[in-house]
Amino acid sequence: MKHTLILITALTAIAGTTRSEPVHVTCPAEPPSVRRLQLKERWRVDVDSPEAPVWGYTYGNQVLSHAGRFYLLDAQLCNVHVFDRDGAYIGRIMGEGEGPGEIRSPGPMFVCRDGRLAVQFGFPSKLEFADFEGNPVGRWRLQANAYAVRLQDTPYGWFGVYMESKQVDDPGVSLTVLHVALHDAEGRRTEEFHSATRKRSVGAAMDEEEEFVPWFTAVAVGDGEILYSSRRNEYRLEWRNRGGEVTRVATRPYRSHRRTPAELEVLKYRSYRVSNDDFSFTDMKLSPFDPVINAIDVLAGGGLRVRTSMYQKELPDGMVCRFEVHAATGELRERVEIWDPTGSFDGDYDVIALLENDCAVVLRNVTPASRAATDARLHPKVREKLPPVPDEREDIVFVPIVCDLVPYAGAAGAGVKGCH
Repeated sequence: MKHTLILITALTAIAGTTRSEPVHVTCPAEPPSVRRLQLKERWRVDVDSPEAPVWGYTYGNQVLSHAGRFYLLDAQLCNVHVFDRDGAYIGRIMGEGEGPGEIRSPGPMFVCRDGRLAVQFGFPSKLEFADFEGNPVGRWRLQANAYAVRLQDTPYGWFGVYMESKQVDDPGVSLTVLHVALHDAEGRRTEEFHSATRKRSVGAAMDEEEEFVPWFTAVAVGDGEILYSSRRNEYRLEWRNRGGEVTRVATRPYRSHRRTPAELEVLKYRSYRVSNDDFSFTDMKLSPFDPVINAIDVLAGGGLRVRTSMYQKELPDGMVCRFEVHAATGELRERVEIWDPTGSFDGDYDVIALLENDCAVVLRNVTPASRAATDARLHPKVREKLPPVPDEREDIVFVPIVCDLVPYAGAAGAGVKGCH
């Protein structure tokens, strides 16, 4: 009897430490419903007005709305332009420099959990904080030699994903460490979801699929978990807890975009190195397909917006973009399609920034504006390989256009929601 009791106790202890199997959610190839919306222009910046601000250009992750105002970060001039909900220009906040309230080479802009405005900038990555009147309220610096692919404010600290460069004695070898981690208020790592070291010979041939880093899609979700697309060539979402355990998996049959010869030609020249005036392109074996999932965004209420390789590719005439929406627990809810009834949106020139509350900002002509500002900094041998700057439009001035997303004409839909 005594030995039996000991055996039962031991088995119970082992069972208590055994990892439970993750929940598996199998999603259908086609979503249960498709919601079609169209752009309805509310207002646009009048760049010809003498009162209009001087513009450089703005990327899609540098636009947000908050408390009835729109904030557009100028990636070239390093300030944030502020407009009211009807398009009246209020002024600008932040500026270029190294002091409080100043930034250089800005990246994403977002709102923190405590209501501060944050702009990521510089290398190593920093966050400059301000209130929504522009008053500086602090700065955060990543304690690593890296540019963060993602920085996100969570109840458990700053969630970050980045490749940290390490020094090695051999000049012919590069060493990087991938970190998917939480950080404290001083930018130090406190917990790691995942880390991995990569060591390679400088200039060696590479394989795109082998070099792919699925963790770059990771976002913080729920109660201390992260979510990412774990496999390049599959529609697969994985949730992991702070212990690194996979707790949930969502999969779906899905076809990725097959790259065109022109797309492959551009990708061939995206990576190069210059050493002692010796220029060379990276010898890279390219995949014939795009990654299945490009990005995951957490929506208000916990839902998930998944941007696949088809987000802005293989679109029918008049469609601007499409994305999938999942519940927080992984079930596929719908596909959302956004259309432009005017037919003026052109992906060779324009970008769409998706905001909350059925609102979007079309960044008209941002591609030529960005290329004009940045191409001069590229090596001449790279510039000659790039496709020409789009210039077939009669007017290629950069213009932000704020739009409501309303039910697609002729499609059934609920009441119209507007930007607020």
